[in-house]
Amino acid sequence: MRTLWLILGLYFCCSLNLEAHPISISWAEAQVGKSKTTVRLRILAEDLYLYHQLQPDARDKISLDALYSAAQKHKLFLQKYFFIRDEQGNKLEAKFVKTDLSNLSIEGIEVSNLMEYSVYYVLEYTHRQPRQFAFYQQFGGAHSPYNALMLLTVTTEGSQDKQTVELGREKPYIHSFDWSESPGKKPGLFQSDLPVENQHSLLGIGSYSALHSFLYVQTFEVRHEILIPFATLETWISVERKDDLFLEVEEQQKAEDAIGRFFKGICRVEINGREISATVHRVDFYGLDFRDFAQLAPRKRLNIAHARVGVILTFPVDLPVNQVRVNWKEFNFQIRKLNMTVYTYEQTFQKKLTRYQPVLQWKNDRALAVPKVKAVHVANNDSWLGWLSSSGLPPEKAEAAAATLLKNLYQAFAHRSENAIYESLSQTATGGALTEVYLQIKKGLAMQEQGGALVSIRKMDIQESELLNAKKEAFTVRLSWTVSGRVEHWGHMHDRENLYEGKISVKNEEGYWKIDKLQVLSEERLRFQTSLRK
Repeated sequence: MRTLWLILGLYFCCSLNLEAHPISISWAEAQVGKSKTTVRLRILAEDLYLYHQLQPDARDKISLDALYSAAQKHKLFLQKYFFIRDEQGNKLEAKFVKTDLSNLSIEGIEVSNLMEYSVYYVLEYTHRQPRQFAFYQQFGGAHSPYNALMLLTVTTEGSQDKQTVELGREKPYIHSFDWSESPGKKPGLFQSDLPVENQHSLLGIGSYSALHSFLYVQTFEVRHEILIPFATLETWISVERKDDLFLEVEEQQKAEDAIGRFFKGICRVEINGREISATVHRVDFYGLDFRDFAQLAPRKRLNIAHARVGVILTFPVDLPVNQVRVNWKEFNFQIRKLNMTVYTYEQTFQKKLTRYQPVLQWKNDRALAVPKVKAVHVANNDSWLGWLSSSGLPPEKAEAAAATLLKNLYQAFAHRSENAIYESLSQTATGGALTEVYLQIKKGLAMQEQGGALVSIRKMDIQESELLNAKKEAFTVRLSWTVSGRVEHWGHMHDRENLYEGKISVKNEEGYWKIDKLQVLSEERLRFQTSLRK
């Protein structure tokens, strides 16, 4: 808004010549209701002079008749260059209900005084209850020789609060509506400002037109999730497209790599004092109707005004995360700060990064309980597993060994890098079974409701076990077990608990009991719950 007042100051204080410094300045007040929107436009008489090429008389005056005629023509101009689109990208039909020319002087107006007089228009739009509007001001078109700025104020039916923004030709202003809020309560930009019931419905995203940043610190991984309006993204990186208003599916696919590379370059992360290269886990494009950003978005044509891009960067490490340093390297006129929500092991806090303070630093101040894989030795006759004989082995010993090996499989997936997972699994599964066991457990940990993201194991319990057969060097156990896990994305959590039943075949490999075959017989969902991270 400072830009607009600076321009006005230059106009009034410096007496700029109109022909040398042509600029259009206007005001709009939009009152949005559930079924009707009313917009009151204040247009300076100077706009009639600029856009309709009015000619002054010998006294350097524009006649009242010429101004009246231009004011009527200006309705068509406003219909073309000032408009509103709904969440589907449909352009709302405008109806002029009032034109007020009473402020114009009956004696005509000198060209140098045109900014002192105004014309007022009132437009009405009928529509269904909106979730989001995009307001466009494109006075004169993209190739107009005149700069154009509008001061737009938006109010919502039942609310006393206003949102005022500068509206230029470059991009629309996107305004979201929450019709469930109580009168007088202003919607906040962050989930903590919203009523609890609305927080859950938005799944951690308090404003769909803002830039959101979520940083997760986990035992063996740091993950950075960025959700950004497409129009804001284009102030950083250009995306090639045929249509100025829409982004096609093939254009989204083509842009993924470039967007991923860009965010890898501007988000530099050090873990435990060592810089870690980012892995671009996902780049997704979302429309206005998409709510749960942890899911994979269906590919479809998107309206630029309402499109958002979700980027997930992961930074896996082999040792537990105890120190994190994030350096955000890119800001511009549109993105002057990055409001980051940080989720560590037991703490949640906000951090604002700016051009002058672009670094987040965090240090762990508590001891970590690091999951460990327990190798199961084939014992001699004088050890706890010294029950081997040609006739087989006691059931309780075999069942205990099988339970330990099964828990090891899940402990291995506490790591996030594939190499570290395989290394842990190699202590539990035979070489021939390693890849098959890895794929089976990974498939079971994938939460399909959340785009196949792997859950973090919270708890694993053996429910029942039964020795099916035993030989001197091998045995098979049937077990049932429960696994509780969690997926966290975009400020919200999905918790689930599954019940499994299966068979484990175990054999002696170089002095260790290892799983030679894992067969999952059944899987049952016991619980699924979505909540916000406290």
